[in-house]
Amino acid sequence: MIKILLLRNRLLLLFFFFWGFLLGALDCAVAEKPSESSSSEEKPLVLAVLPFANLSGQKEYDWLSIGIGEVLTAKLENFSCFRLTERTKLSEALKEIELGQTGLIDETTAAKAGKLVGAEELLSGSFQIAGQGIRINARLLHVETGSISTAVGTMGELQKIFEAQDKIAAALVKALNLPLSDEDKMLLAAKPTTSMGALKYYSQAVDTFTPAGRALDDNQRITLLRQSTQLDPQFAMAYFSLGDIYGFKKQDYNQARIYYQKVIALQPYNPAPLVKLNRLYYFQGGTARVKWEEKRTPQIRRVTLSPAARRIQRERWKIIEERRRNLRKQRLAAIEHRK
Repeated sequence: MIKILLLRNRLLLLFFFFWGFLLGALDCAVAEKPSESSSSEEKPLVLAVLPFANLSGQKEYDWLSIGIGEVLTAKLENFSCFRLTERTKLSEALKEIELGQTGLIDETTAAKAGKLVGAEELLSGSFQIAGQGIRINARLLHVETGSISTAVGTMGELQKIFEAQDKIAAALVKALNLPLSDEDKMLLAAKPTTSMGALKYYSQAVDTFTPAGRALDDNQRITLLRQSTQLDPQFAMAYFSLGDIYGFKKQDYNQARIYYQKVIALQPYNPAPLVKLNRLYYFQGGTARVKWEEKRTPQIRRVTLSPAARRIQRERWKIIEERRRNLRKQRLAAIEHRK
């Protein structure tokens, strides 16, 4: 009798082990399938933002060429459907084709500049100051064809340039037909600063395009960024740049963490500093925690978004992919027409 009971128990254990293994395998297959499909479908649009051309002839406002582009870059890179090219790579590419500080780019040089940095589209523009007013124009150029795919413009008061920048960013997103979540609306509406002086120091600190900007070392950039935050202690973009310099140039991870945490305190809805903190964890060692953070980083936006926001994000991926297909069709049509 005892032998029969032992045999029955062994059979039950084998039965449960088998079903547990089978269900686990099925669960893994179901869990992995979406990630494979999402990785193939969710291909960000690679975008390069050029310095904006100063058409007013007033040299004292040349720093706005960098400032306007940087603000638009910061707003657009919050959208996971975009991948912004690195500033230093872009400045080297512009230097190679001798575009210089003008920011002006025609159809011929658009393809060359874009290909040098691996961009699909280029965001270029200009600004013109007249009296106390300013007009900002921006346009998206398709790298493969050099054609303008989107053009927007706005006017505003010079001392309220931050509102004009917000309007340009919102107009670009609207022109691309991208749906917005509540989080996205907050990021677009968030003014980086309301101090012209703070924006000027910041623009000079992150400048890698002009000869004066390229001559700056990390310590000089830090000094300018700190002057910027002294004028505006709520300037999140300046703290973010300080975190980048300390974390990825000086390898002072503790100081970098302090600055990224300031950004989180100022903009809790902004996922960018969380991504940078994850990278810092990785650089500090290969612990299990670090590996978990590294694995989590690509999904951090999805983890922190609500179901409604995730649905909007999926819609944006579809729109970006449709835009990519349409531009590809236009390029093929242009080739056929030339034949």
